[in-house]
Amino acid sequence: MSEQDDSRPATSKPTISPSDEAERNVPGLEDPYERFIWENRQKFGALSWSGLLRYGRGIVLMDARNWPSEDAQDINEGTASREAQLGYLPEGRVAALSQTPQKKDAIRLLQTYNPREEIIVNVLRADGGGSFFQIALTDCPPPEAYRKLMGREDFQPKWKEQDT
Repeated sequence: MSEQDDSRPATSKPTISPSDEAERNVPGLEDPYERFIWENRQKFGALSWSGLLRYGRGIVLMDARNWPSEDAQDINEGTASREAQLGYLPEGRVAALSQTPQKKDAIRLLQTYNPREEIIVNVLRADGGGSFFQIALTDCPPPEAYRKLMGREDFQPKWKEQDT
């Protein structure tokens, strides 16, 4: 995980009502990375829930290192055309990382978030830094987002009988 910029909060919980969803640039979210997460929250929620079901508690990773740097003028001109690679890092893999302040933040967040209502996202930013966001998804909680995108809330593992 990248070093966290001290000028950014370790966590963020937007207080935006579902009625704001219709607006592409959600008011109150000045950080373009957080705005991107919010605009795509259903996909982030579904990924978080899918990871939880398969691997247990974890963090959604968002690689946005190919975005223009924050010094570039167009960074705040909207996120509609931006793309980011996403992944999931289970708690066990976080615990295995070397001891850093970011690891401590990640473990604290993983131990306190409610996976049925929130997601934790670690953003790898264009400037080489990293930020954690803890976002409450009140209008489309992770299980509901997963159900909408995958057709079900839970999945049944398929077991294959071993040949004897």
